[in-house]
Amino acid sequence: MNSGNGRHPDCPNRQCRRKTMSRKDQPRKTRIPGLYQYTDGSWLIRAYGTETKTGRRRQIRKTLSLVHTGAQALEVLAKLKTEIAVGRNTQSLQRITVSDYAELWLEGKAKQGLRRKVLRHYTDVLGLHILPNLGVYYLNSLSRAEVLAWVAWIEKKTKASGELYSQDTFSGWWRVLCQLLRDACATYGLKDPTCRVLGPKSTVRGRREHRTMTQVELAAFLEVIQELAPHRYVEAFVLAYTGMRAGELYALTWEDVDLERGQIRIARSVSNKQVTPTKTGAPREVALTDLLITLLRDHRRRLIEGQHIGLNSGLVFPSRVGSHRYPNSLEKVFKKAVTAAKIEFRVTPQVLRRTFNTLLLYLGI
Repeated sequence: MNSGNGRHPDCPNRQCRRKTMSRKDQPRKTRIPGLYQYTDGSWLIRAYGTETKTGRRRQIRKTLSLVHTGAQALEVLAKLKTEIAVGRNTQSLQRITVSDYAELWLEGKAKQGLRRKVLRHYTDVLGLHILPNLGVYYLNSLSRAEVLAWVAWIEKKTKASGELYSQDTFSGWWRVLCQLLRDACATYGLKDPTCRVLGPKSTVRGRREHRTMTQVELAAFLEVIQELAPHRYVEAFVLAYTGMRAGELYALTWEDVDLERGQIRIARSVSNKQVTPTKTGAPREVALTDLLITLLRDHRRRLIEGQHIGLNSGLVFPSRVGSHRYPNSLEKVFKKAVTAAKIEFRVTPQVLRRTFNTLLLYLGI
């Protein structure tokens, strides 16, 4: 219906709508192209530009409340023009928080085949020590100031017992945060808010002890295992005299073992039943001693004679149900052996690996 003045209030035509808008409601031009101001002091920004990658012309409109100064409005205009040039979707980016991106980031890491143990570590660090403080911020508003505030917050954090966290722990959390934010900045073309920021500092040094066994202790340890758990003796012996990681040991198949040439090819690792490349990503070969060759031959013979359920899998050390063993499956056996051999520290596959490397150094190999 005609309003009587020749204008149609409900008409979708832009020109018609402009005619119905009073002059008071229309923003006035400023000396800066693209920057307009309403009579109440608020701002209208119209940023025009060309996307560098596609050559397409784009416009972004944004309004600012009257609390913003002209300098702030000008800064927003410049930022919007930059965003047009790099081809980012400003509206969608404004809705992405650090928590939102962290979820996408973890999903991407999982699809890339990141080991479950590492993925679980990232999830714990983010959930407990990063997102509670930084998760609510939008990615494109996160600045160096917020990161510095996080550093100060972390440095005051203590364990449930009231103890301070060590520097090694703080450094680990800082690495996860830097990796997360730098990946986000690379994805969306943002400035890295961790740039020129020092990570959190602690007065507590790491307490992790890098223990190794002497030749006498190693011999006593293996001898006890042979007595207490003879069915697990070969596993422990191979770990001790090849320097393999536990995950690599339980990923071994008989195709990787060449008893004629006296070599083992290590190309895979297993964790939580998931087979992945080795930690370094590069296969390597390990020489076998005559005793190792004999032990492995006898071990294979016993598997065949007993028609072990894991024969079809081809695994060298299958579990009782024929599947991959967990890397910590020797933990109980090792604990009993440590007590019986009167060793004064906890022995793990990593201790055996360090002991092997140390003994090689002593022998000049």
